[in-house]
Amino acid sequence: METNVISFLNGKGGVGKTTTSINVATCLVRQGFRVVVVDTDPQASIGNWYDEEKCKFDLAEASSEKEIYTVRKQLIGYDFIIIDGAAAISAISSAAVMVSDIVLIPVTPSPLDFAACGAIIAVIEARQNLRPVTARFLITKKVASTKMLEVLKDSISDTGITALKTGTGQRQAYIRTMLDGGTVYDTTDSHAKGQHKQLEPALHAIQEPKGITKKLQMNIDEELHKRFKLTCLKQDKEMTEVTIEMIIKWLKENE
Repeated sequence: METNVISFLNGKGGVGKTTTSINVATCLVRQGFRVVVVDTDPQASIGNWYDEEKCKFDLAEASSEKEIYTVRKQLIGYDFIIIDGAAAISAISSAAVMVSDIVLIPVTPSPLDFAACGAIIAVIEARQNLRPVTARFLITKKVASTKMLEVLKDSISDTGITALKTGTGQRQAYIRTMLDGGTVYDTTDSHAKGQHKQLEPALHAIQEPKGITKKLQMNIDEELHKRFKLTCLKQDKEMTEVTIEMIIKWLKENE
């Protein structure tokens, strides 16, 4: 498969960029993919946490936009290159948007965290004028308050960028593993593991097909089509995206 570049970007710290990058990378490795994470944080958050013997993925560092622009040439032989953005929007962040196949914007149910997304959204919009990029919000640190989530989802819908149905919750496992150099897969927290396992097929489903593609057509009952379309609209997902996600899931279960 061709190399896929995924960036986790938000100008606000504490929204779960690094934690999610680490756990998504580990999830992909466990699925058999070759993965490298690029740490762009001047504080070297992942670098300080990284244990070469314990970690399943490789680690690289980038301290300039030039290094980001050349990640595909420099990091050869990987299925996924995951760029962990710093807690500030800079030239490196802009470069990450430009080289990415997918940009994920981690955001918590906090008005301050969402307000910080404005800068990266502007960069994504500028990129769309040159060459479209797939961008999605990833809701992290979900809380029990339905009201807070609804306010966040309403704010997200106003941006024109949809949110992944799958998100991550506020769990102690994330905090503990960041302290001891592990991931959620080193814990007994099956719920946290499940959240990241669900992200993997979602990432595949939202990707633009590369190379030769085949058109899939099917005839289904009209009432079933209406129900499917309505459900997708409620979840802010494209029908094609959901269909691809279901196909990938079915193949994994039956191969």
